Amino acid sequence: MTIHPSVAELTDSDSRRMKSVLRTSFAIAGCLWIVAYTLHFSSSDVMTAFRLDQYQIYLVLLTLWGYQAKRESKRFAVLMRLSTESDIAVASVTRERIDESGDLDAFDVFVRRSNGSWFPVVFTWFLLGAFLLLLVKQMYLLFGSAA
Repeated sequence: MTIHPSVAELTDSDSRRMKSVLRTSFAIAGCLWIVAYTLHFSSSDVMTAFRLDQYQIYLVLLTLWGYQAKRESKRFAVLMRLSTESDIAVASVTRERIDESGDLDAFDVFVRRSNGSWFPVVFTWFLLGAFLLLLVKQMYLLFGSAA
């Protein structure tokens, strides 16, 4: 779907960054399995703890991924609604039109751009922080118990 350049400016940078963060996070979480099986294949206690903690990482990442998908859906719904209400093409809906309608908060990912709720931005950063804490915990489990 083609969108107005002013709207693309809103969505492209943060959405691309979020997709990149998610891809990288899932890749790191997946690579931890290689490290775990290389270092602790024979230690059942460490592997059991690793598996249980790894599920928590995937839960956080899948929650973040689902929340991002929900926001993407909401953005497109806003564009479609404004397009229908104004009887114009979706590509003609501008950032100013979105701002006038009060739906700019649907485009917040990492930074709050509107007068809307802080929840989407805080929730995103909370989940990213939780992922990093769980990742550090996993790294300590793998490398701290190897010594």
